[in-house]
Amino acid sequence: MLISIIVAGWRPKGVKKTIKNLDEQTYKEFEVIIVNDGNEELRKIIPDLIKDRNNYHFLDNYTRCHLYGGISRNMAIQMSFFYLREVVQNNDTDQWIMIHDDDIVYTPNFIEKIVEYHIKHPDKKMIGVNIEFRGKKNKDYKKIVQNEILPEQTDINAWAYKKELFNKYGYFPCNMQNKIKYDYLWLSRVYDIEGSNTFGFIDGDPLLIFYHKKH
Repeated sequence: MLISIIVAGWRPKGVKKTIKNLDEQTYKEFEVIIVNDGNEELRKIIPDLIKDRNNYHFLDNYTRCHLYGGISRNMAIQMSFFYLREVVQNNDTDQWIMIHDDDIVYTPNFIEKIVEYHIKHPDKKMIGVNIEFRGKKNKDYKKIVQNEILPEQTDINAWAYKKELFNKYGYFPCNMQNKIKYDYLWLSRVYDIEGSNTFGFIDGDPLLIFYHKKH
């Protein structure tokens, strides 16, 4: 199972927090692709942040897209596994994508649980986890949500995706019309066409914490 974690970077503080969160993961066999969404300050600090991390790669599109990381995510997905040796790419097609934004936190065992589930259920092409919403403004706000492909019931960060799905269904349809909901539109399209049997869900405690901006 080859895992690429996609980080659409804009806020330096957020990227630092994301790297710290990934350092805390109990499962370590993954690569990280960070795309700078046009922040000059981030461009300056990234080399030092990842210099001792051989599994980190940095892309820079030198422009601000203003589409909630959609274009940057698509860039990174296209580049995912590009840095692996060709023999690895040819011999291992079990390639997966995960998204890590700076307003979420993986629990330390998040990736480990994804891998364990995949070993037990190799037929699933998408693996989702439950979510705990927390207030960014109101620290007392907490809400646990069972992950479902419904509005307000899921988040793009709460999934691991078989990379072949992006090749089959295209990438995130990010544009001004869909700038907020493009990730949900992609999820629902895959669900409608592939069917529920393609999707696997990890029951139990939430493995993703989402800091809600409205609360």
